[in-house]
Amino acid sequence: MIENQPFPRTGVVAENMNRDLKSLRAMLQEQHGHVYGYVVDTIQYAGEAFVQTGSGPNFQGGIITLCTCKHLMRSALELDAWPGVWIAGFTGVNRVPGERFNYLFYLMKVSDAYLSHRDLWNKVPDTVRRAKVAQLHRLGDLYEPRKPGGDPFDPGSYETPRSDHSHYHENGWHKDVYYEGYGGRPPALLVGDRQLSFLWDRPMIPFPPPMHPRTKKYGDLSDLLTRLK
Repeated sequence: MIENQPFPRTGVVAENMNRDLKSLRAMLQEQHGHVYGYVVDTIQYAGEAFVQTGSGPNFQGGIITLCTCKHLMRSALELDAWPGVWIAGFTGVNRVPGERFNYLFYLMKVSDAYLSHRDLWNKVPDTVRRAKVAQLHRLGDLYEPRKPGGDPFDPGSYETPRSDHSHYHENGWHKDVYYEGYGGRPPALLVGDRQLSFLWDRPMIPFPPPMHPRTKKYGDLSDLLTRLK
């Protein structure tokens, strides 16, 4: 059995699951903003459904967050430039047997961006913390500060994730706490707008061949939506 993140059953993100392309375009026709698209390596296909076997994106606690994946991409902008930007995650090709498509797995408009796990921890409700914290969840994407005054970029300032956490091996989780990206910037921790976050647990919206690049920036959301089939 593949261990994976459970999909939401209640809340706005659950209501926005598995929208077809026509519905998605209608909902977003007045929306704009740059899009950072990428391939999510940890999406598998099992039992005729997609499963997320990694920690990022994390869709627990009623919000989608990107805090433990695409470190370099998340350092591409200054912190205050992220709100209003869109993130689009696609499956790899051949995830669905016999089909050479990248399928849209999630799409979110960034509502907030944080500089460190401490900053994010201090801003989200306790229900979100408990749903995402890496001490409790093997695929959690949020690290709990040990004390309020610690260095927010020192892994020693955080509680160690559980020993079977997906980033625990060889202290891989340290990279989630501190990573020097473009211009020496740390990666922003990105939070999706609940009303404008979408998930797909089945192959519904393919990217046209040949395939989606590993990462690609679109000048506007409409540029992406018109390319999808």
